[in-house]
Amino acid sequence: MTIRGTRRAALAAIRSDRRAHAGLERRIRVPTLIVWGAEDRLIPASGAPRVQANIAGSRLVVIPDAGHLPQREQPEAFASTVAKFVARF
Repeated sequence: MTIRGTRRAALAAIRSDRRAHAGLERRIRVPTLIVWGAEDRLIPASGAPRVQANIAGSRLVVIPDAGHLPQREQPEAFASTVAKFVARF
């Protein structure tokens, strides 16, 4: 939230009509890594498998002891996860 415009963009996204974006994830055709915090209270990890199922060939990693911002809460685990994913290409 420290980057100028982030708060405004986040609020606009929250207030937008979700139906306008429904199903867009099914159009993704590139290697996709989904990283989720196990303790995310904003968007619970229980929904992660559904997101993964909608992105063909995606990989899901749920990071323990992390909430909505695993990149900040568990930076080493996040970096390791991304590095392993990228190393495959």
